Amino acid sequence: MEDRKNVYVTVIAIAVVGLLLSCVAGALAGGLAGLLVGRHQARTTTERTVEEGVLGNLFDQMPWLEDEVPLPEEDVEPFVMPRGSVQGALVTQVVSDTPAEDAGLQMGDIITSVDLTPVDANHQLADVLAQYKPGDRVTLTVWRSGGSEEVLVILGENPDAAGEPYLGIYYRMRGPNMRTPGS
Repeated sequence: MEDRKNVYVTVIAIAVVGLLLSCVAGALAGGLAGLLVGRHQARTTTERTVEEGVLGNLFDQMPWLEDEVPLPEEDVEPFVMPRGSVQGALVTQVVSDTPAEDAGLQMGDIITSVDLTPVDANHQLADVLAQYKPGDRVTLTVWRSGGSEEVLVILGENPDAAGEPYLGIYYRMRGPNMRTPGS
């Protein structure tokens, strides 16, 4: 009787260990397959983007804008996306009669810093601008047409929040782990 009980316990233990090992092996195989497929897709997309050089109409690349921002009536010129890892706030629209328009900001510009404070995952554009007051002069470093430029802007007052600074753009954060606010 004792031998039979030991056999049952051994069989059950082997079955449990076998199930656990098969779960671990399945998770590892699935993870590896996902990694390989993702790497292949990223490589294919990157190669296509580099070969073509121009990604085309900004609104074709960002379909979510159609719901949030009115499309301009005239055709939008394609712009060259910078190669490498330019991070910052990609300007998707410049609001009329705002400090951004007065300073000459353009759709497709990437704001990479404000007064030498980088605009990235750790320094969101809205957070950086919140440190200023309406009327403050700030220097934006902007990536435009394959090069970096400095743009002087005098911040306005936010029409929706008195006393808060206002630039007058819609933008999308560009880079790893970026959220998508507007300023």
